[in-house]
Amino acid sequence: MLKAVNLTKIYRAKKGVETVALDNVNLSFGESGMVFILGKSGSGKSTLLNLLGGLIRPTSGDVYINGRAGKTFKDGELSAYRNSAVGFVFQEYNLIENYTVGTNIKLALELQGKKADRECIDELLLKTGLTESNGETFYGRYVHELSGGQKQRVAVARALIKEPEIIFADEPTGALDSETGEELYELLKELSGERLIIVVTHDEESARKYGDRIIELDDGKIIGDSAPYEHTSYTEGSGKTYEKSSIPVKYAFLTGVKSLVKSPFRLSVSLILTFISLVILGFMLSVNFCDVVEADLKTMRSQNITTVRVEKRYLNEEQRSYLSEYLDGRGYGLYESGGYSTATSLSESLFKDVNLGTYEDRCNPYDSICKGVRGEEGFVEVDAENGEKDLGLSPDERFADKSLCRLPRNLNEIAITDVRLDLYIKFGYQTDGGELIKITKPDDMIGRTMDGYTVCGVYSTEVDRELFKQFDKDYYGMTNEEIEKFKYDTIKGLRGTYYNLNRQMNTYRNGVEYSLLAKIFVGKGFIKNFYDEYIKSREYDENNLSIFFKLSGDYEKDYELLKKIESCNVYVPSYVEGFPGKWYTYDGYNSFVSHFSRYPINFWEYLDTHYALIPSCALAVLVTLNFLLVSVDMRNRELKILRSLGAGKNCVRFICLVEGLILSLVNFVLSVAGIFIACAVMNAIYYAQVFTVNIAIVGILFGASAVLSLLSALFASLFVTGKKR
Repeated sequence: MLKAVNLTKIYRAKKGVETVALDNVNLSFGESGMVFILGKSGSGKSTLLNLLGGLIRPTSGDVYINGRAGKTFKDGELSAYRNSAVGFVFQEYNLIENYTVGTNIKLALELQGKKADRECIDELLLKTGLTESNGETFYGRYVHELSGGQKQRVAVARALIKEPEIIFADEPTGALDSETGEELYELLKELSGERLIIVVTHDEESARKYGDRIIELDDGKIIGDSAPYEHTSYTEGSGKTYEKSSIPVKYAFLTGVKSLVKSPFRLSVSLILTFISLVILGFMLSVNFCDVVEADLKTMRSQNITTVRVEKRYLNEEQRSYLSEYLDGRGYGLYESGGYSTATSLSESLFKDVNLGTYEDRCNPYDSICKGVRGEEGFVEVDAENGEKDLGLSPDERFADKSLCRLPRNLNEIAITDVRLDLYIKFGYQTDGGELIKITKPDDMIGRTMDGYTVCGVYSTEVDRELFKQFDKDYYGMTNEEIEKFKYDTIKGLRGTYYNLNRQMNTYRNGVEYSLLAKIFVGKGFIKNFYDEYIKSREYDENNLSIFFKLSGDYEKDYELLKKIESCNVYVPSYVEGFPGKWYTYDGYNSFVSHFSRYPINFWEYLDTHYALIPSCALAVLVTLNFLLVSVDMRNRELKILRSLGAGKNCVRFICLVEGLILSLVNFVLSVAGIFIACAVMNAIYYAQVFTVNIAIVGILFGASAVLSLLSALFASLFVTGKKR
């Protein structure tokens, strides 16, 4: 049944020093009986037992198992041999302390793929004397509650549950008192009538008393054998096959969970670093997957903005035709503002800095956000009857008498916005004659003139002017350096581009241009009249103007329109000899919130944060790998127990993979929650609905968390199972 031929085992230290643990040993064993292997410490007796049990491989020579040479066994087949034919009883019991007696015994059977039967286990516990005073067995008792003798009996019961052909006992009584040791030997002696039991010990007295055969070792060599056994001749390559072991999923899961919670600090560090990496990944995906038009529409809805500005001069014929059909189909009027060159001309000749406080007031850095309100933003022609409804305008709520407020009815009247009024309230109104008048409410502006034009209304737009209050700060008393730092605080991206950190100020300032906030409302025909009167070098062409209109409110239709006119390619010819013209891409439409949406996208894309993905993910893998390696190393004793029970490398790998899967699920849940929170926070910071989490991002996060943890688990399992034994 079992035979050792020229068996040699040499251990080599890292520095090359060799230790011969077993030297050319030849032995044969029968199918039953109790065999003692005696020898002092270091004589090689435990090494011999591990070789016979298939726990390690010899340096030379071989072990024949049922006629088959051990060298022909693959690792999985050796594990199957231990799983089906061998039971181990060790001096240190090798029981899993956190499990019950029943679970420890069941595990040996479940590794064989068999269902554990409670009645069978109770019968074994009765046979091994593991019963309470009331007759109940120790099935539900935890291992750490047992005495040394009771633990050793559990180890014997665990070995017997598999009905093994051989039981190997390595110093089984070393940790027991003499009386308990005697009881254990009595039990093993009884069992040896049906199977082979090989006991390694230095207890010569017990060997003489209970042994059917005594083998003595010294310095790795046999120096005595009381009853040598000779097998009939072997035919190499013959022999029986054994069932491969398979670790129960439930056990692997529980083992993984217990391993994770055993080191809470390391687990927390690992989860935090992986969490950060995955949130960075999710956030960058949110930026890259962002649909600008969708973000614009969502942001507009969140802030109750319905009007957009379209640059007609940038549109091609197809886009203009589509826009015309969209507008005519709903009957909305076209409300024209001056195009860029026209607005500039108008502002410079009529309203730039006119009537706004003193020169010193206008130089106050506060109005860096408001410069657009007082100049260079053009005019919107409105219909006196329907303009309020069509453009979402309403008389300023601060009016004492709202009946005073109306839209222009002729070319000499204008209406201003509440934000422009705020500047007059802050800095005062300077008459055309130079007198500075204090303004406290919109009623005070009605009838005032601005370069000859009479103010007939003050209107609130759809944009909440409260947004500007965060920038309403006096800079008097501050140093120039402090002022400049606030206005132009920048950082440098990896590509060498500088980015202004004062994002809200710049975002709102840009948003002013694309909203009604900064516009002055004029009567129909004003712009054409202005062309005829002031810009005689160029004919009036409505296609060179921008238009404001109100969206339909039908999300799909509005999305389709804005998507159609989102981007425009414009060829700009060269006006300098020797320099070729170029094609430029312009935004076809804008709204007050467009820069809310586009600024954060551009900021995070061009700040090159995506370069952090590779190192952060690599760090997460290394941290997770380190955690799993340390975790596996801490469970080295448990893994040795599993190996002695017949668990192969695949079982150990499966445990590592299950542990990695648990980690990946935890990472996934945390990262999804984290990216939702991160997106919500960033949207709140930018007052936009830019950063969203969709199914694709969730799927990628799940895949990334699984890959990070499972790769780490795979490396850890390969490292552990790849160790030489």
